[in-house]
Formats: sequence, C-alpha cells, structure tokens
Amino acid sequence: MFSSKVGIINIPKFTKSLWKNQVTEFIEKHSHEFQVGRRHLANIMGRDPETFTQEDIDESIEYLFPSGLFEPLARPMMKPPETIFAAKKEAEFDESGKPFHWLFYTTYPNFFELLHNVVGKMKELNRFEDEQIRKGLTPPENSAVIDYFSSPENNYLQYKQFLALMDRFIQHPYAYLAADTYEPVRKSLLDKRKQIVELEPQFTEDGRTYITTTASETSLWMNCHI
Repeated sequence: MFSSKVGIINIPKFTKSLWKNQVTEFIEKHSHEFQVGRRHLANIMGRDPETFTQEDIDESIEYLFPSGLFEPLARPMMKPPETIFAAKKEAEFDESGKPFHWLFYTTYPNFFELLHNVVGKMKELNRFEDEQIRKGLTPPENSAVIDYFSSPENNYLQYKQFLALMDRFIQHPYAYLAADTYEPVRKSLLDKRKQIVELEPQFTEDGRTYITTTASETSLWMNCHI
C-alpha cells in the first residue's frame, strides 16, 4: 500500500478488482460472440433462433462438420464460453498481499501440495521400513493395484508427473499403511479372480449352447452374448 497526493491505493484490493474485471469482460465478449454465432447457425439450419437450444447446436455442428476423431474434445464444437474456459478464481491473498496458500506462486498450488504430501509420506514409509529391517522383519507382499482418474482440468505433463510419482509410491512395500494418501485420487480395481462365476449354459431352439454375462470395467458396462 502506498500514498500519494491523489490518495491511498491498496495494491492487493486493486489487483483483485482488476483481475475480476478482466475475467468478466473476457466472458462477456465471448458470450456475445457465441450468441451471434448461435443465431447465425440457426438461420443456416432453417430454425428459429429464439428456440435454438444447445442440443440443437450440438446436432447441427455434428451434421455440418462430421468427424471421425476418437477424442470428443478434439471434434468441432460450439459451446458457451462459461463451459469452454475454466472458471478463474479471484486472487487468493489477504489484505496485506500475502497469499493464503503457501504454494501460491507455483501457479498450481493444489497440485504441488498433493505431490509434496505424497513425497512426505514416502519418507515416513522409508523410515518405517528401516526400523523393520533393523528388527529383522520382512515386509509383506505388496498386492496393491490402483488405477487413477484422469482429469481434463490437469494438463498432460502434470498428469504424467503425477503418475510417475504415484507409481513409485505404490511400489513401496509398506504403501498399504498410507492408503489415505492415495485414496482420494484413486479408483480401486477389484480382484478379477474373486469375480469368477460359473455360468450355466443355455440352449437355443436349434440346440446350440450359449451363455450371457454382464461385466463392467472402469465406466463401461457390457452385455456379452456368446
């Protein structure tokens, strides 16, 4: 904060207000462009712009720009700017200008805090392992198997860095003692051997045998007729 002949300016408040105004202006500008484009697209499709919904927009884009790309986010799209551009948080610092989060200046404080906590837990497990070795005790077999949720909010390099660290962590012989560390960011894979069920064969009208089973993997459900 500094003073001058024109008055006193609170730098944190000024920066926070300026940031919020810039974000608001950015969203308003692109919202206007989206509405103009929506009405223009409705006219192209011979529809009423007043009743042209987002579902109509998606169907029109798919019709006008057919794409065989496997990744949905790589296909042509027309969405409101609020859903395309990630929501911007207001500057997170107090009145004196000090950030609330101790990793604020890493630009990804929550992500690096997660990595920091994992590394700290690994050091604790290493010390525990050293104690067990001095006692002549061997660690149990590490049977932990996990799969991680991918998040579109994380960029590819961050996700690779996260996976590399978590792969090292889960290979630790005593990783099971720190399940609370990776529980919030993991998805359990059930032991397939425990899911084996003997199916009773059935017969078609012409005498051929078949079985029907239902299974799921990640978010995919499948009905299989063999």
